Amino acid sequence: MALPPGRPTLQALSTGNWTRPDNVWCTSHTLDLLIHCDTDPGLRGPNTDHIPILTVFDTPITRNKRIPSPNFRATDWNKFRNHLNATLSNNPEPRRLNLNEEFRAALNVISTSIRSAITANVPMTKPLPHAKRWWTQELSNMRKRKNRLSRESHHWRGLPDHESHQKHREVSKEYAMLIERTKKMHWEEWLLNASEKDIWTANKYVTDPPINGGGRTRMPTLNFTGRNGEPRRTTSNAEKSNVLASSFFPPPPASPSIPLTSYPEPAKHLQILHEGADQEGRQQARCLQSTGPRRDPKRCAQRVH
Repeated sequence: MALPPGRPTLQALSTGNWTRPDNVWCTSHTLDLLIHCDTDPGLRGPNTDHIPILTVFDTPITRNKRIPSPNFRATDWNKFRNHLNATLSNNPEPRRLNLNEEFRAALNVISTSIRSAITANVPMTKPLPHAKRWWTQELSNMRKRKNRLSRESHHWRGLPDHESHQKHREVSKEYAMLIERTKKMHWEEWLLNASEKDIWTANKYVTDPPINGGGRTRMPTLNFTGRNGEPRRTTSNAEKSNVLASSFFPPPPASPSIPLTSYPEPAKHLQILHEGADQEGRQQARCLQSTGPRRDPKRCAQRVH
């Protein structure tokens, strides 16, 4: 078992009791690659009862290069406007443009000023594979606060009346409401600014059946190797069940690894205990008991006398 003993993995929302229904097992070849496996109560999400389990394996994989991009959601727009006004003030005053060359020059000034303000005031961020488009800096700050209180509440889990539990519940509810509100605002803003092409994407989001997020449970397509060694993909639920069964329960080996051992013959005659045999046994055992700490049994005293 990879998860250390004594780590609770679930707290019941109704009673607050801590249990451990979740465990992590590893095979012999996988256990050699294991670096770390433990729970992190600080990452427990709002309205959840399970504690996240973090498992780290030493498996080198090929990663795509992440290209930094400007994060406009984390921009301080007051500084951005001040920088843009200062840059534009160094150029001539606005006037009527009569020639094509004058229009091109004015457009170049505005574009250069905007790019300068973006470079100076918009932070750069690297996209993550699990990043959400609706995520904001306010949610990041709230998550840090919630994680800190979650670790503190888990530390004092032996004291149900500790004040940290109430603070954690309040901040978790506030964090959950902020997530729902931010997702709704992002969705409405995207719909208001949607183009003709985005209308079909929105229709696909609404009409397609959900595969996660509290919706209908659905097993994704599985990739596996066939009997002839060719790569294949599952197309039906029955095929998915067969692939999972063959992966988790492989056929037994042709030659078992259990060593051959000779066992003694089973006993044929058993002694039947008569009435009073249990009392005689207790009397014999009582003679071997000590009369107190660091004292010899009664049998020693009988032998000496």
